[in-house]
Amino acid sequence: MARPKNTGYYILDAVNKTDIIIIMATEANLYRFPYGFIDRLYDAYMQNSEAKPAALPEKATLNKEAEIAQIMKSIENSPGWKQDVIKKAQKKGKSYEEMLRLDATWLWEQRHK
Repeated sequence: MARPKNTGYYILDAVNKTDIIIIMATEANLYRFPYGFIDRLYDAYMQNSEAKPAALPEKATLNKEAEIAQIMKSIENSPGWKQDVIKKAQKKGKSYEEMLRLDATWLWEQRHK
């Protein structure tokens, strides 16, 4: 019998059978880390528990901000990309930090369409 991969019951079933969970990432896909696993696991535990906490509307915002911060770090660590952002900031009359944030946010939005 094939089990659906996205139901809370099955993720809990799989996690509860393990002692250790390792979530791996490479630089190429680090911006997606931890691939929604922790949020899905948290949601599964909350759906299957008696005591449910108040809704956490800021959870999505926290994930977004963490991903944007990771994108900004990637830009900072890439000399060519960083120079492009510096040039764009000068051309548009903005600070480097402001342009870095705008570019990282734009990239995040493109990835989540």
